[in-house]
Amino acid sequence: MTDDRNQGPISPPARRKLPHERPALTHKFSVGGHEGYIIVGFYPNNGDLGEVFMVMSKEGSTLSGIVDQFSIAISRELQHGVPIEQIARTYGGARYEPFGFTRNPDVPWASSITDYLCRWLVWRFRRHAFDEIFGLPGSEQAAMMATMLPATDALALPADAVAAAPKTIALPVPESPPGFAAEVAADRRIGFAMTALPASPMTGQVVTAPRRFQGDGPPCGDCGTLMIRRGACYSCPECFTTTGCG
Repeated sequence: MTDDRNQGPISPPARRKLPHERPALTHKFSVGGHEGYIIVGFYPNNGDLGEVFMVMSKEGSTLSGIVDQFSIAISRELQHGVPIEQIARTYGGARYEPFGFTRNPDVPWASSITDYLCRWLVWRFRRHAFDEIFGLPGSEQAAMMATMLPATDALALPADAVAAAPKTIALPVPESPPGFAAEVAADRRIGFAMTALPASPMTGQVVTAPRRFQGDGPPCGDCGTLMIRRGACYSCPECFTTTGCG
């Protein structure tokens, strides 16, 4: 077991400061109705990103103070050589208010102000890594799936066993919970869209249920109510705000 005290002092990481005059880029954003500006500064000699500052429209608020401190931390990390991808993996995905839809078609949704900052930085300066960092299939996931495929094929059942397996399994039809029919009728009266579920293989009946039970709608950017799907878009049942489909 070695003693770290005998190895001498550890030199601190080098910080590459920006000059007093440097090129910059300003980006206006809006998340959940809260507007602000992102100001990024670059090193004049090579164009690398060296600082990031966010300015909220509501100066003096608690959110504005937190965003200022977060911007200083991000700028220090950039000046110490931390890559943008690592910063996005660390701070991206945080969920707190304000969150919701944005006015940026490249980043249409953000779960917080810091999440929008991370998404915009990656999309603007590391676009090739955007899908991998924010959850869409990337090279690492594709490689993992490729390694799992041979093992899956090895466990495949013989053809005669597959042919002898029952095609359908009869299951008892569950009863509707108490009050479900009344809720469906009420949803019809107030205008909730209805979803047609697949027909039952035993009764052949088509069951309809309100779309609000799907649970996949994002919160409304104006009132916070969970939105319901209408085709390829979403609509708010309270204030009737839509995501852009008319």
